Amino acid sequence: MKKLMKFLAYCLFFIIALIYFAPKISAYYFLESQIKPFGVIVSGEDLRDNGFSLEIENADISFKAIESAKIKEIHVKIYGVYNGVSFEDISLSSTVASFIPLHVTSASVTHTIIDPLNVHAFIEGEFGEAEATYDILANGVKVTLKPSDIMLKKYKSTLRSLSKNGNGEYVYEKTF
Repeated sequence: MKKLMKFLAYCLFFIIALIYFAPKISAYYFLESQIKPFGVIVSGEDLRDNGFSLEIENADISFKAIESAKIKEIHVKIYGVYNGVSFEDISLSSTVASFIPLHVTSASVTHTIIDPLNVHAFIEGEFGEAEATYDILANGVKVTLKPSDIMLKKYKSTLRSLSKNGNGEYVYEKTF
């Protein structure tokens, strides 16, 4: 029993050390090079490795040479059994001002081994609250929007493109 406990303690220590000493900044730059062929460019960011997480500040996101968003803070946590990315204070480009409000307060994206076939997201901003699920196996996305008063008054054309359910929420579903 003592040997088993010692073995488990060493395994736990190894896993914690692996997460702590993993080259998170190098992995970030690798990921950045992988999304570049899709036209997504991240620039102006400040990176900080905090041991168990990676913090990114002041990131400017461009899609196909069009400035799309500015994100004040991004926190990346990759633990294997639970992986998450949280975004704070997102300002969207004025090019989408006719479709949705431009300020997003926070967004979080999570993936766990409890539900390995789905990636979940929760977004909160001037538009209201949205929950999204990406089904990896079916390659489909489902977004449920609880619109704010601003969204209901100024962005009726956007809401018309979504289907309304019985709870007053708007739903968007698409399979790729």
